[in-house]
Amino acid sequence: MTDKDLRQSAQEIKQNFLERAAPLVDEYIDAALGLGELSSNNADARTEVWQLLSHLMKQSSEKIDIHIENAEDVIKAVTDGKCTMAEGKELLSLYKQVKDINTAGLLTGAQEGGLTINILSANQPIETDAEIIEHG
Repeated sequence: MTDKDLRQSAQEIKQNFLERAAPLVDEYIDAALGLGELSSNNADARTEVWQLLSHLMKQSSEKIDIHIENAEDVIKAVTDGKCTMAEGKELLSLYKQVKDINTAGLLTGAQEGGLTINILSANQPIETDAEIIEHG
């Protein structure tokens, strides 16, 4: 099994967990507001699932789908509310790194290549596809 297969399997397990455990969030909210009661008979299992859900909710972020051609696009995205200030700061940092990589490649005489960055979540790995820079 390759690393990609393992990562895919882990993502599938996580997705299955989230889909099946999501109703527990509503139950906890209703119970906290006095509008309902928890239906699970196993308090230990319920607590464990809640801890996992709570942890995932606290560390997750929404997918950011922003087209960036320059630093001003990031600033505009923050101004327009398409991302938070913290996310904008991270995007600017990432944008700078990409520009540095492209500039380094151009300075060594390599042909201009591309770099694709897919940001799905703060918890997901950043996938990159770049041409190999050969030194002449």
